[in-house]
Amino acid sequence: NRLGLFFVLIVIVPMIAVAVLLFGLLGKSERSIRDANIGARQDVARRLFTEDRRKANGPLKAVAKDDVFGQAVLTGDTKRAQQLLASRDIERIVLVKDRDVLLKAGDKTAVAPDWLPLKTSKGEQLGALYVSVTDARTYAAQVRRVTGMNVIVRNGGKVLTNTFANDSAAATTAKAKLDDTVAVDGRSYRVDAF
Repeated sequence: NRLGLFFVLIVIVPMIAVAVLLFGLLGKSERSIRDANIGARQDVARRLFTEDRRKANGPLKAVAKDDVFGQAVLTGDTKRAQQLLASRDIERIVLVKDRDVLLKAGDKTAVAPDWLPLKTSKGEQLGALYVSVTDARTYAAQVRRVTGMNVIVRNGGKVLTNTFANDSAAATTAKAKLDDTVAVDGRSYRVDAF
């Protein structure tokens, strides 16, 4: 009887302790792998956004150098901005000076704008010129296709688009904080933003 108790204490109890420890480590390892996978996908989404911003740089410089556009800005005429949208595959043009929007044309859901200061030929500041070549729906679809993640694109509190099957996801995540986990249609999602 003592030999049986001794065997249990020396062999069985340590084996159970090691098994519990291993299962705990495996669980943490799986979470770490999942978090790393999500982090990598989020990094891809950020890089796609940055790339879309870079794509806007060429059209931005072309608009900034367009003399007819410059004259139109000085006179408050938005027709030239509308023409540039169509001729250069631009989604949105916005000119801001001292926090006042002087001109805006194009798709209100445009994202990833590039910008530069706009000046007259005499060096007078006209404001900050923003140009975007990507709309929210295109960006969200691109992120979904490349990463497999569902995406909600917002501007402040306003939802511009999402890749979920219905709009309940946008409402569900409206008050969520970063790194919160939310349930949408019975599935768990982690909230991230940039």
